[in-house]
Amino acid sequence: MPLEALFDYNAWVHIQRRDNLKNELDFMKYLSFDGCEDHLDLSKTRCLTIDHQYQDIEKFWDDFADGLAFPGYFGRNWNAFFDCLFYLRFDVCLIHETLPFANSMGDNILYLKCLADSFKDSRRQFPLTAIFRQSLRSQILAACDDAGS
Repeated sequence: MPLEALFDYNAWVHIQRRDNLKNELDFMKYLSFDGCEDHLDLSKTRCLTIDHQYQDIEKFWDDFADGLAFPGYFGRNWNAFFDCLFYLRFDVCLIHETLPFANSMGDNILYLKCLADSFKDSRRQFPLTAIFRQSLRSQILAACDDAGS
């Protein structure tokens, strides 16, 4: 069974890069709450599922570094995280069952900002896709509001 058959696309929020974006924190322009319109070929994509909330940011760094094969010199901070997302040399799909941080809306905002900045940068050579459970819509909107978008 192909991986895409496992997903109920009506239950997901799909985020993809759109080249006409101008506002740094305007996450809403990246979001489609109508489900996944695009058919994702997950057989050619490295997928990482965020299926639990992190209490410890070090574990978050470890999981992303391992899951996306970040280089050994990964600096384990938000700037380095963005750089590693940008320089990945393969298609990536981040599948979110939850936002990554349980007790830190600030870290969730920084995470979403890194994703948004990665989508916005048209120099990125390989596709980066993020999908979120539809049930996370209100949390994502709250993060957008908190970020001042």
